[in-house]
Amino acid sequence: LGRPTDENLEKPLACFKSHSAKSLSRLIDNHFATGYPEGNLANRVMDPYYDIKAHAVDATCALAFTVQHMLSQGRTIEQIQRLDESSYTEFNRYLRNELDFQGVSGRVKFSENNRPNLLTVKQVLQGKEVEVGLVLLNGTLSWIGNGTIDSAWALEPADPPERFKYWLVFQIGLPTLLLCCTFCVGAHMALKRGKSRNPGAHKSKASAFEDSPKNNQVSNNAATEAVVMDVAV
Repeated sequence: LGRPTDENLEKPLACFKSHSAKSLSRLIDNHFATGYPEGNLANRVMDPYYDIKAHAVDATCALAFTVQHMLSQGRTIEQIQRLDESSYTEFNRYLRNELDFQGVSGRVKFSENNRPNLLTVKQVLQGKEVEVGLVLLNGTLSWIGNGTIDSAWALEPADPPERFKYWLVFQIGLPTLLLCCTFCVGAHMALKRGKSRNPGAHKSKASAFEDSPKNNQVSNNAATEAVVMDVAV
């Protein structure tokens, strides 16, 4: 939540008795803008972290209350500045288990290393965040007023009908066509160049066919038949 509940917002703070959580928060915002002391623009904060300002104040108060407890136990400031083992143990025990006060950020009560606190539920209405509920320490949800307002909700417009994506024709079809044309032209040029470099390849094959042993055998048989016919005549 980052602040006390409404019933504690105007009550005097235990750490700053002259201020309530609301008035001290306003005073801090004023010094962010005008500096400290007021009018000293050299240390003003141009872009403050508003969500953690109250926690910084309460952390300082938590240490102050713990030091006060240690003093009440008979320890001196010098002993607190240089804690021995027993003083360190007591310091942590009180801070984690016994410390309990209303601060600028709400109730300050630790459980070991954690600080249970209220969670706020907010809704954005007309560009502003509005608190509509609280999640309590027991986990239950308590709505503020009527809770969430559904007037800000509207039906989502229907999706338009899907149309043919003509751009796919250019992104996929055109590059594919260019690659195919390039391949075909390259293959044609390679075949043409191969023929121009070996123009007598076909003739050599024909000559090789005529000079082969099978062709010579056919020629010898024809000559033998011619001689036999002459002798018979």
